[in-house]
Amino acid sequence: MKIICEKARLAESIAPAMGCVSNKNTMQPIEGLRFKALGGICEVSAYDLEKGCKFILDCEIEEEGDCIINAVKLNQIVRAMPEGDVVIEVSEQLIASITCGVRRFELHALAGSDFPLMPTLDGEKGFTVSQGRLRRMIIGTDFAVAVNDSRAMLNGAFFEATEGRLKVISCDGNRLACREFNGSVSTSVNSDVSNDFGFIVPGRTLDELVKMLGDGDEETTIVATRRHAMFVIGRLIFITRLIESDYIEYDRYIPKSFKGETRVMRDELISSLESASLVTEEKISGHVRSPVRLDFSGGLIKVSTVSVAGRVYDEVQALNSGDSVEIAFNCRLLLEALRRADSDEIIIKRNSAISSIVILPADTDAEDKDENYLLLVLPTRS
Repeated sequence: MKIICEKARLAESIAPAMGCVSNKNTMQPIEGLRFKALGGICEVSAYDLEKGCKFILDCEIEEEGDCIINAVKLNQIVRAMPEGDVVIEVSEQLIASITCGVRRFELHALAGSDFPLMPTLDGEKGFTVSQGRLRRMIIGTDFAVAVNDSRAMLNGAFFEATEGRLKVISCDGNRLACREFNGSVSTSVNSDVSNDFGFIVPGRTLDELVKMLGDGDEETTIVATRRHAMFVIGRLIFITRLIESDYIEYDRYIPKSFKGETRVMRDELISSLESASLVTEEKISGHVRSPVRLDFSGGLIKVSTVSVAGRVYDEVQALNSGDSVEIAFNCRLLLEALRRADSDEIIIKRNSAISSIVILPADTDAEDKDENYLLLVLPTRS
C-alpha cells in the first residue's frame, strides 16, 4: 500500500478516530487504525469492540493495500512531521514507512484481515436531525449520566425518537436532565417499520460523539438496532454498542405540581454559587459534605454555607411566588445543572426542603420555541 496525504488533512482526519482506539493492550489490531485502500478509495477504521468509526481519507492512492498501523504512534509521528505531503507506504513484509520531506519513520504493521469486523446496521429503525441540534442536546444532558452505577441503564443517555420529536434524557440518581426538540426530526429511514423507538448510549461514548459532531445545520442520520447505534456524520460513520436495558420511567420522578416558583437570572445565581463553592467541603479525608443553602423568600434567594473552611453569605435578586422555603443542595451538583441551562432567565419550581426542584427556561411557553429543557436536582439532607 502507498498513499499520499497533506499533513494537516491527515492529522485532522486521524484525530476523531483516536477516541475509538483501544488502550488496554489486549489485542494489537484494535490498538491500530486500519487503512483499506481499494477501488480508488482509502477507508480508515478504528474499533475498540465497544465503539468505532470509519471515514474516507481524502488522499492520493499510488498502490492499493489493506493494513493496520498503531494509532498512537502514527498520530504522534504525523504531528511531528514538517508541513507538506506525508507518504505512508507499507511493504509486503508489513513494514510501514511514514515519510515527509527527508524525515522518515518506520513501524511494524499488521494485515488488515486481522482487524475485527464492525457491525453493519442496514434497514433498521432510525431518524435524522441536524448535527448542531444533536450536539447541543447531548452537551445539555451528559453531565447527569451516572458513572459505574449498579443500575446499568443510568450509565448512559436515553434517546427517544418519534416523528417530529427527539428527547435525550439522563439521570444519575441525584439529578435528571431532559432535552426535547420538536421540529425537523425525520424517522423515515425505513418506511416499512414503525420508527418510534428509544435506545441508551453509554456515557463513555457520548464524549467521543460530541467531538465528531459539528455546530451547523448539516444533517446526521442515526440508525439503531437492539445492540448498536450508528451515527452517519458527513463522510464519517460512528458506531457504538448500546446498553441493553429498558430505561427508567423518568416521568414518574418529575413533580407535576408545585407550591412555589422563582424567576432568576441564571448567571447571577451561578456567580453566587461559585462563591459558595470556595468553602463547601466534599467528602474528603472523612469530612462531612457541607451543603449550600438556598432560602427562597421575599424578593431574594439567600445563599449561605458554613464549613470547616469558613462561611459565605450572598443574596441574589429574584421574583418568588408561593411558599417560602430553605433547601440545602450539594453545591457542585447544582452548579453543573445550572451551567447547562442555556437561557438567560430560569424558573425554579419547588415544593419543600426535602423535595426535588425543577429548573426550566423562563420562555418555555413561547410559541416559536422548538427546543426546551428540564433539569431536576434533589436536595441533600446533610
